[in-house]
Amino acid sequence: MQDVRPGSPVMQSLRTAGLRPDITYRVIVATNPAGIFGFFPWFGGKTWEIATDGTYHPTLAGDGVVTHREALLPGISLDVLSASGEEDQHLPSPDQYCHIFLPKNPLVIDRIMEYLASGRSRNRPTVP
Repeated sequence: MQDVRPGSPVMQSLRTAGLRPDITYRVIVATNPAGIFGFFPWFGGKTWEIATDGTYHPTLAGDGVVTHREALLPGISLDVLSASGEEDQHLPSPDQYCHIFLPKNPLVIDRIMEYLASGRSRNRPTVP
């Protein structure tokens, strides 16, 4: 996990490498805007983020392990999937958006299949 921290040598290397114009880069992340405890119960539905001064604080902008800020790379937008507190038969349960279960989340799988089928990026806003 240390390699994906914003100041890590790996992330710095990725930031300075630049982007190839023939590759569409994508980052899928989850968020918990409603603060649902069951999203990531080990941290009360939050993700711990390291601040620039080295202190940690909880945020809802993450998947319980990786925050949005830690996932950012220049020129690559985040594709944000939001856990919902609403009971909906068509949405996965909130815990399916956490880091551990995100790869099995059917919305993530559908999004990846959409990417592979379309062969081109969707215009999505970059999360600051």
